Amino acid sequence: MIIRLFQPSDLPELRRITIEGFEGIAIDQNVENQLGELAGHDWKWRKARHVDEDCDANPLGVFVAVEGDTILGYISTRIDREVGKGRI
Repeated sequence: MIIRLFQPSDLPELRRITIEGFEGIAIDQNVENQLGELAGHDWKWRKARHVDEDCDANPLGVFVAVEGDTILGYISTRIDREVGKGRI
């Protein structure tokens, strides 16, 4: 296994991993189960959008674990210098 920087071609798999990992525990999914879709989008769309936002905001802060051609997982990081804190 190696850890490498994010590549734009990783995005579909990072979205899939995220949605799979949050299935059954996502707050947005629970809200949707009670109230229905919000603004015409399901919880999976919104969760995938979070991945897009992290990769757009700080692509050099997204690290991908791979074995061969298989993505095993990833981590995204962001720094908010104005607030003085970071997020993983």
